[in-house]
Amino acid sequence: METEPHRLDYRLYRRWNLELATLLGSPVGAALLLRRNFRRLGNPRAGRRAVLAALLLSTAVVSVAVVALEWGVQCSTVSILVELIFVSAVFVAFERWMKNPVEAHVGSGGPTGPWWHALAAAAVGLVIQAAIVMPLVGVAHLGPGRRMIAQFQLNHFGGARLIFAADLRRTIESRADSTELLVKTAAVV
Repeated sequence: METEPHRLDYRLYRRWNLELATLLGSPVGAALLLRRNFRRLGNPRAGRRAVLAALLLSTAVVSVAVVALEWGVQCSTVSILVELIFVSAVFVAFERWMKNPVEAHVGSGGPTGPWWHALAAAAVGLVIQAAIVMPLVGVAHLGPGRRMIAQFQLNHFGGARLIFAADLRRTIESRADSTELLVKTAAVV
C-alpha cells in the first residue's frame, strides 16, 4: 500500500498581497497577512512579532509625519515618503522571512491567497492602526494646558513617558540652542 504524498492545502500570501494591503491600508494589514503565513508555517510567535513591529513602525512614522507637517513640509511629500517607508519595510520583511517558504510552497503546488484577502486585511489593519495611533496624534494636538494635565496624569499615575509630537520640535530646538551655548562656552574657555 502506497502512502499519499503530503498535500499542501493551505494558502500562503505572496509579496504582492502584502504590498497591496500596505498600499490600500497600512503595514498593519500586511502584517496580518504575514502573521497568517507564519501561523500556517508553524511559527505563530514570529507572526505576533510582525504585527507588533508594524504597529511600532506605524506609530513612529505617523509621529514623524506629524512633526514634518508642522514644520511646513508639503502634505503630498509626506504622504509619498510614508508610503515608501511602509512598502519598503514590507518588502524587506517578506524577502527576509517569507520568500523561500512561499517559493517552496508554490513550487510544490501549494495554493496562494486571493487578492481580496488583501483588501480585507487592509481594512482591518486601518481600524487597528487608527485605534492605536489616533489617540497619540490627538494628544499631540492638545493645547499647552491640556498637554500639561495629560503629562501630569501620566507621570502621577505611572506608565511610560510619551514624547508629544508638538513638544518634539521644541525639544530639538532647545537642544540645538544648548549645543550652541556649549560651543560658545568652550570657545571662551
